[in-house]
Amino acid sequence: MNIFARRNFAIVAITSIVVSFSFTLQSNRQPEPNLDQPSFVIKGSMPSKPLKTRDGITLIYGIGDSLMEVSGVPGKEMHSPRVIAVIPKMFSFAMRGPQAVLTRNGAVTIVCTQVGDIFCYKEDRDHRWKRTAQLNKPGTAKEGLVSLAGDGDKLVAVWLNARPVKGQSIYSAISADGGVSWQSREIYVSPDGTTCECCKPNVVMKGNTAYVMFRNWIDENRDMYIMKSSDGGLSFSTPEKVGTGNWKLNGCPMDGGDIQLDNDNQPATIWRREGKLYTAVGIGNETELGDGKNGSLAVTKTGKVYAWTDKGTVIVQTPDSQLHRLGEGNLPIVTSLDNGILLCIRQQNGKILGSLIKSI
Repeated sequence: MNIFARRNFAIVAITSIVVSFSFTLQSNRQPEPNLDQPSFVIKGSMPSKPLKTRDGITLIYGIGDSLMEVSGVPGKEMHSPRVIAVIPKMFSFAMRGPQAVLTRNGAVTIVCTQVGDIFCYKEDRDHRWKRTAQLNKPGTAKEGLVSLAGDGDKLVAVWLNARPVKGQSIYSAISADGGVSWQSREIYVSPDGTTCECCKPNVVMKGNTAYVMFRNWIDENRDMYIMKSSDGGLSFSTPEKVGTGNWKLNGCPMDGGDIQLDNDNQPATIWRREGKLYTAVGIGNETELGDGKNGSLAVTKTGKVYAWTDKGTVIVQTPDSQLHRLGEGNLPIVTSLDNGILLCIRQQNGKILGSLIKSI
């Protein structure tokens, strides 16, 4: 992942946006996390996973039809947000929002509209954004559930794609030039006719290796499956089931879990089955974490970090098995920063809240 210099953003006046920041000014020492007070609060929803830069993070998110960007150092200073683009009927709600990665020349984000179109926006060296391409055939991604991963200028996107008559299949698009151009194709169709219809697929990538995790629907069971690519997303292996149990369900849980690569470059996952969350490395095994939903996963030098929501409270479990309750919210995203500091982003009442946690 490449490093980029700190950005100095001009203030963009938008009457419909109210931004509230809570700055904790620190010396050069690592900030001590304060779980009672979020590090920052931004009006918006459905943020991407934070992009780690030399001096902090960049966060891409939505406010209505506005695709937004904000950067800074959590716990010290966040700059004023700016508009990347205004996209009519952009998905920025209901677990559907922009997905972003860093390339050699800047950030790339993909967004989906409510009419089912997926577009790519790319940043240049002068921090200007431009729409480059449409990833899918018009109107075929009406669920708006997309994911993006990359390494250097190699990118892989996945999404739920509407089948001609009924149901959803897994589609993928790859880019070898940092998001300028894309090639897409169908990579999986369930033998029962459709995958789970409203669970977001997820993708992670390192080098030429990419893993896709999605919720399948076979024999009335809605279980998680993984497939692997060893050629940068050109081809994928036959999907294999994650975990040992089954979830027989006549309905969609709208919970796609998360997948990351661990310190041994193996796929580490978190997912929901019934009312509980499970984690695994690889396939054919599982460990129960506890009650909850909407799990997120990060990998640190000392182990794995998990975040989830239980009864409206966001919980983070650090590698020492300590549970940190951050307060009310939903749809958490946990990220490992530097020197044992974690950032957990959650959403609450139309705002994005970022909290810092000290890990081992």
